[in-house]
Amino acid sequence: RAVGVVLLVLAVAAGRAGSASELENIAPALIVGMAWPGLVLASSLLGAVWRWVDPIDSLARLTARGDRRGDPPGEPVDVRPALVSALAWTWYLSAYTGTLAPRSVGAAAGLYAVAMLAAALAFGRTVALPAAEVFGILAGWLARFRRGVLASAWQPPVGTEVVLGTVAGGLLFGTVRRSELWGALNVRPRAGLLAAAGILAFALAGALALVWLRRWATRLGDPGSVAGAAIPAVGGVALAVAMAFNRLTTSAQLLVILASDPFGRGWDLFGTADWPRPP
Repeated sequence: RAVGVVLLVLAVAAGRAGSASELENIAPALIVGMAWPGLVLASSLLGAVWRWVDPIDSLARLTARGDRRGDPPGEPVDVRPALVSALAWTWYLSAYTGTLAPRSVGAAAGLYAVAMLAAALAFGRTVALPAAEVFGILAGWLARFRRGVLASAWQPPVGTEVVLGTVAGGLLFGTVRRSELWGALNVRPRAGLLAAAGILAFALAGALALVWLRRWATRLGDPGSVAGAAIPAVGGVALAVAMAFNRLTTSAQLLVILASDPFGRGWDLFGTADWPRPP
């Protein structure tokens, strides 16, 4: 947990105060390139790894009211509040033009942490985070895949299909936006508004599709099967998008180099700062 908090603080500090170049600053490679797909992959293969490193919950334990320090967050009955964070994250990945800009990465990580801590202060850590913190929610669901408990007997929380469809649709929009299908719209006036409208449309389509499938499965007596099937599929979409344009492999190489000089200040803490950058 201490390592998770240190890495979060490092990403925010480096992003806001370090070099403005994404190849000289550790924040983009750490947060966007490795932490996000790494969380998806590790949760799927190893289980509840987010509980081992969760920096948001760790900080909330120091500040949130009404919670005993040993109480672990449980599974909520309704995860629809996570739609806000799910839309914000997929918009940042898929529609925002400065996704890898260090200043943007630092601001996004800092604002997300502050928003989640504010929710924990207002409603209690074990109430707010399991219902609204999208990374912890997705990691917990993917960990179920590792433990083999995505069978039909699992009753997913209210809003599970909506959150999964929103994440899947939002991530897939990023692929469409970088393709020839959307290419001309990226240079039109108000391209940002068009991208925001596009991601809302894709997120809505994904959410409606899974909700319809859940209703269909409910009539067949197996309502939890849709969420159980969608969780590994959404994880696969997240990994596929992260690997596009070699972002994941490039970030892994950059992390080794930038560990010596995370702020891009000319340091060489571990003797790797002069290694050649990936193309």
